[in-house]
Amino acid sequence: MKAFLKIVVLLFFIALIVFAGLALWVKFSGKAFVEKQISQNSKMQTTIQKISLAVPLRVTIEGLQVGDLARVQTIACSPNLLALVAGKIVLDGLTIIKPEITLRQSQDGSLNIPVFEQKGKPPQIFVNGLTVKEGKVTYTDYKVDPAGFVITVDAIKADVSRISFPFTQLKTDVSASAEFFGKSDEKIGSFNVQGWFNLLSKDLNMTIRSNDVQVTYFAPYYGDFLSKRKLTSVKLGLVNTCTAVHNELEIVSD
Repeated sequence: MKAFLKIVVLLFFIALIVFAGLALWVKFSGKAFVEKQISQNSKMQTTIQKISLAVPLRVTIEGLQVGDLARVQTIACSPNLLALVAGKIVLDGLTIIKPEITLRQSQDGSLNIPVFEQKGKPPQIFVNGLTVKEGKVTYTDYKVDPAGFVITVDAIKADVSRISFPFTQLKTDVSASAEFFGKSDEKIGSFNVQGWFNLLSKDLNMTIRSNDVQVTYFAPYYGDFLSKRKLTSVKLGLVNTCTAVHNELEIVSD
């Protein structure tokens, strides 16, 4: 019994020393290291306000800015140490607060999304639990409209629980919602997703709701496909219930 207690105390002090070392590295070198890695791979100037490490092992990045592409208030996660020993990167409880993504498509059809360089085999990165709060994506299309056709997806919320890679858990719950806005900040619709899926048994039960979608706002994309006459006002409200049993998918729309 005494030998067991000595082992426990020894492991505790080893863990404490490792944590203290990691905390010091994060405090003095972590910020510059992460900024350099993202900048080199994205070819965009990257800045971070702060990186911190908390007990038991929670890494938090605050004030991330990647060029004019992305800005995130807070990213927090808990790296799985057992997975790191096995050579994999598993992030438990990934939380992203106030991510803002700005996408632009030029007149030649190219997007402002960087092509990340891959030197050698990229590491496997798995996510176990994802939460997104107050997200926002702004998309401006200069190809369909030289003045810029703007769609903003705002108030993005998402919660994906019990998700694991490889998919060892039986069921994953999904909840997501967002609102759509046009160029003049007028609301042009919203959507909501609730349900679950099971990738082992290939079962699914999901309800997708589209509410008051202003179809006419998207006229630059559909042209006269829906009607040769100019539509002045069309609102779409749709509820899709998706169910699958052993990969046999059925979609019922209402």
